Amino acid sequence: MKYRCYACGHVFEDGEQARWSESRGEFWGAPCTEEMSGCPVCRSEYYGEITKCAICGEEHSEDELNGGVCDECINARRKDFTMCYRVSMMQSEKIYINSLLASLFEPCDIEQILKEYIRDRWKDVDCSPFIDEDKSWFGERLAEEVNRR
Repeated sequence: MKYRCYACGHVFEDGEQARWSESRGEFWGAPCTEEMSGCPVCRSEYYGEITKCAICGEEHSEDELNGGVCDECINARRKDFTMCYRVSMMQSEKIYINSLLASLFEPCDIEQILKEYIRDRWKDVDCSPFIDEDKSWFGERLAEEVNRR
């Protein structure tokens, strides 16, 4: 397991932490100490576990990942309609349309028409609203889709 110090940024392995004792005064007349551990460089107690991004493999702290994926990998897909569409295949929503159109077309036909319309007219579709609605969910599904290949 690897850790990153929040104070100085040093990355270190489990077991490399600096260890020391600090006096906490007395308890019933006996000296009281507390065992401490921290960054081996600056001795800060504030460090966190780092994990590799499920797509690019870069190391990040857990709070920098969304569903195991870093912001750089998610941001690279914001205008990739095809990838966002594949990720969204796992989720659908009910929509309401004119009853005449609903009687003329099956839902799969309407979806196909919309996909073709978007591909033809909007070359740079920004999928950010969809991604940002639940970034962790998107990150998890994106990693599944990318690593499936």
